[in-house]
This record gives sequence, C-alpha cells and structure tokens, in this order.
Amino acid sequence: MESYIDLHIHTCKSDGIYTPSEIVKMASKKKLKAIAITDHDTVDGLNEASIEAQKLDIEFINGIEINTNFGDGQLHMLGYFINPSSQAIKSFLEDTKKSRYKVFIKWLLKLNRYGIRVSTDELNKHQFSMNQDGIIDYMILKKYVNSKEQALKEYFDVGGKLFIQRDKPTPEQAIKIIKQSGGIAVLAHPFRSIKHKPLNELVSELVSYGLNGIECYHSEQPKEIVLESSELVKQYNLVVTGGSDFHGNEKTNVQLGAGYGNLPIQMDILKNLKKHRNCEGIM
Repeated sequence: MESYIDLHIHTCKSDGIYTPSEIVKMASKKKLKAIAITDHDTVDGLNEASIEAQKLDIEFINGIEINTNFGDGQLHMLGYFINPSSQAIKSFLEDTKKSRYKVFIKWLLKLNRYGIRVSTDELNKHQFSMNQDGIIDYMILKKYVNSKEQALKEYFDVGGKLFIQRDKPTPEQAIKIIKQSGGIAVLAHPFRSIKHKPLNELVSELVSYGLNGIECYHSEQPKEIVLESSELVKQYNLVVTGGSDFHGNEKTNVQLGAGYGNLPIQMDILKNLKKHRNCEGIM
C-alpha cells in the first residue's frame, strides 16, 4: 500500500483558511503519512501543527515559503526542515514585519485619497487585522467593494490603485536564510516563474546561489514543466519535491494531498529529500 504526503500547505497564519491543527486533522482523515506547513513569510503555525501531528502520528516537517522580489515580479522559495528559532529566521521575520507595516501605512494614506475613510482605529473597532486582509474586510463591510477578488484586482494586485512592491529578499538572500536556518531551499511552482526568465536559465542562476531542489509536482503545474523541471533536477543533482499548495479556498477545488485529484505525492519524495539533506551535511 502506497503512503502519500503533502509538502506544500498553507494555514490561516498566512493566506489559508484553516488553523494548523485543523490542517493536521484533515491530513489524518486523508491518511497522509507526512505533511509540511509552508506559510508565506511566517513560522507562526509550526508549533501548533507539530503538537497536533505528534498526537495523530503524522510526520511533520517545519517549512516556510519566502516571497522574493525578482525583476519586476517575484519568486517563491520553499524551505524545509528549517529551525524556526534560528537567528536567520528571526531576523528575516523582523525585517518582514517592518516592511509590511510600512506598506500598510502607505495603503491607509492612499485609500483616504481615494475617498475610502479607513484608519487603525476603525480597523480596531471592528476587530479587523492590521494588514491587507483587514483592510479588505473593512472595504467589504463598508461596501466599497463587493468581494475580496474585486479588492485585489482593483486595488492590491499588480496594476491596482494601491499596488506597492514591498521590500522583500532576493532569491539569493532567501536561499541563504533557509540554509542558515538548517533548511533545504526549493524553488516553488516553477511554472509561475518562467514569465520572468526561461526555466533552464533561472535554475542555473539559483543553483549558483545554493538551490537544493525544485517543486516538480504541484496542483497547477503543466506536464511540460513537470518534465522540464525533472530534467533540470537530474542535470544539477537537485531534489524533487511536490505538494498541493492547499489553501482551503473552495473556489479553486484544490484538495489537501491530492490537488485536483491527480497529484498523489509518494513518501519516496520525502525520503529523497532527507537523503539530500544528509548529503548537504545539514542536521
């Protein structure tokens, strides 16, 4: 009987909708043998998930997905087996917190120029968070927009009225952060990266920074990218990883541990990831 895993999962600690404990319980019901929580730019959910995973006898891997600036876009770097208490992670999280707050204040000022009266006092009054999600919740409440999708498209996404390129690490810096925290650095969903640079050129550059692997298997990855990324893994002696990129949003129909129903990630993926880690001398 095959054992399946999922190495790319988001919780409510970033942009998912389920708590870390809920994710682990869902994984148990789906009989997954191992999971990694890889929230964007935060490790806040790792301890909770780890405790629940121990109770339910699921192997748990500390993970993170670091958003990086790359040209006029961004790349995402996955980190596995990171030490969330390492100085590298702590410094990164502190820098991220400061960067996000600067952008948050700029958003409030811009919104007021557009006649959308929102302040920290108003957000606190309605118990909304002091971030993009909190602002969007307020905009929906006050009927400035009808949905989160509308808010993102018209205001926050690239080309939107409020779009600001937040200070983020470069891919090279993200790889360094992950490796300094004892982790394995993996390029996330490469099909989203080829708009910036041909995949073979991108991987060659990232390998020079210390890249360890590529997420060859992803819910939305086209077959041709699966094949190309798998060949690049062989060429550069990297490691293959895979995951659903589950967020819990019912609109996408992406399922935990299964993607769109055809993404079974086998335990051998994790075994090879561990072997690669050992070969790297990371303990």
